[in-house]
Amino acid sequence: MKKILLFVFAALLLACGCNNQKEEELPADVLSREETIDIIVDAWFMESAIHNVITDGQKLEPATVTLYEKFFAEHNITREQFVHSIEYYTSKKNASENFIRECIQRLEDRQEELTGVAAPTSQPQ
Repeated sequence: MKKILLFVFAALLLACGCNNQKEEELPADVLSREETIDIIVDAWFMESAIHNVITDGQKLEPATVTLYEKFFAEHNITREQFVHSIEYYTSKKNASENFIRECIQRLEDRQEELTGVAAPTSQPQ
């Protein structure tokens, strides 16, 4: 019995070690999870500003392209890194749900910080 418990314990340690290693080994073009969430939050607020601008009938596309070029340069990333990072963190169902929840929470925190008004709490579905 002791040998079985020792084997199970060793297997669990090995599994935990492997899982931590996988999390640290990101593909070269993928940003860290924290950095990706921070950039998504910044992009959300930029998109909000773009769509709230009165354009006098002008197309937003050229201005949006220019803003995103500056945005990526400011964050020292490429569009491809941004896209690949989002794809990486949303590729698995459970991890994707947690990633999206954290993005939403950070957006709500930032909104409250900027406006002083807390976001309404959503009811679980």
